[in-house]
Amino acid sequence: MQGDWQGRFQRRQVGGWVVQLTDAPLDLDNPTHLDALKRAYERFPEIGGRSAPCPPQLGGPK
Repeated sequence: MQGDWQGRFQRRQVGGWVVQLTDAPLDLDNPTHLDALKRAYERFPEIGGRSAPCPPQLGGPK
């Protein structure tokens, strides 16, 4: 799957990565763009700290 994104990775100075998923700006109404986003989350589950489901918040924030 990384072949789909070859040349679209950018390493950031702070240690993170930026991946361009589509040629055009991301459009959530475009099924092709939604598919690209879904594949990214499947391939990289750690995106945004999502490597494990978040526990439910009981009682709200403290």
